[in-house]
Amino acid sequence: MTSSNEKIKIKVSEVARLLGWSYTTAKSIKDRKSPKDKYQTYLDCEKKLIEAKEQINIELSKH
Repeated sequence: MTSSNEKIKIKVSEVARLLGWSYTTAKSIKDRKSPKDKYQTYLDCEKKLIEAKEQINIELSKH
């Protein structure tokens, strides 16, 4: 179980899968931080994944 103080790690492959990108495309965009529009999309997706995992941890800790 992850405590709220622990950093939730998101894998590049998770983001790539959700966005429908190949792993190498997502990794390249993350590393180069460009093109800016796709990098922003990557960051938004990563943020949503973190929020979802935090919510799952909260729900699991209730039971």
